[in-house]
Amino acid sequence: MRPVRTALAVVEAIGRRQPVGVSELARRLDLPKSTVQRTLGVLEDAGWIEASDSERSGWSLSLKAGLAVGRADYATRRLRTAALPVMEELRRRTSESIYLAVRFERQIALVERLDGLNPAVHAWPLWQAGPMHATSLGKAILAALPDAELEDYLSRPPACAHRSNPD
Repeated sequence: MRPVRTALAVVEAIGRRQPVGVSELARRLDLPKSTVQRTLGVLEDAGWIEASDSERSGWSLSLKAGLAVGRADYATRRLRTAALPVMEELRRRTSESIYLAVRFERQIALVERLDGLNPAVHAWPLWQAGPMHATSLGKAILAALPDAELEDYLSRPPACAHRSNPD
């Protein structure tokens, strides 16, 4: 099962850093470049990734991957269905943008957004996870955590995975 785990780790790393090259993937995943290169070949043949340029120096997730797993619509459907009427009412009353985020392990992901009358530029894209301490929504979640969980989070916050402009 190691090849499957390696392939999934490569897909996750590409999704966080795209476009990303073989050397950076190998460093980040602590894998030999040859293993990463073979995995990239299999993922490309399966249509899950694509070269970002003609020199194949960077890799990105393909549309197939994005449609298959890029959004967790099914996993959050019930939550979003229940929240949307409340979000709509709040937006109607305030004319402001309204956000719905979920906690996933030690991170937060924005899963729904309703733009207000004068929407601002959104620095945090939908369906991208990042550290809770980096957003006001995440800080609200942290404030509601039991003391032991909060202390655990604060003792070792995750590295910031969110990047508006990936290298």
